[in-house]
Amino acid sequence: MNNADKIRTSFLMNVPKIIDRVSKAYTENTAASQLTKQEQEILKHIWPTVSALILQADDLTKVEGLSSGTITEKVDKVLEHVANGKLTIQQGKRLIEMLQAGFNITELPELMQKMAELDGK
Repeated sequence: MNNADKIRTSFLMNVPKIIDRVSKAYTENTAASQLTKQEQEILKHIWPTVSALILQADDLTKVEGLSSGTITEKVDKVLEHVANGKLTIQQGKRLIEMLQAGFNITELPELMQKMAELDGK
């Protein structure tokens, strides 16, 4: 393991301890000033990284039957899963973006070709 990997591993292993301490300070209605100066400084520096990791974290995203049907049917399945809480809004957004990209790659050129053929008649 190289030094960057060691630093990353150490950072990720220690962040939960700090976040737990901060969460406890806030949930027990004690002011953030109850944190040590060192904890406050660490929090100030790590929070942008931690919040980015939280926002980027992915859970397994599974939608049955997403590989079949029209693009509209697939999007409807994703929206249904978001609406009933099986997917987060962020997961649904990413899946729809992936469906759109797949459509642009596979079906859009075909549709454009058909339009060109119709325009030429």
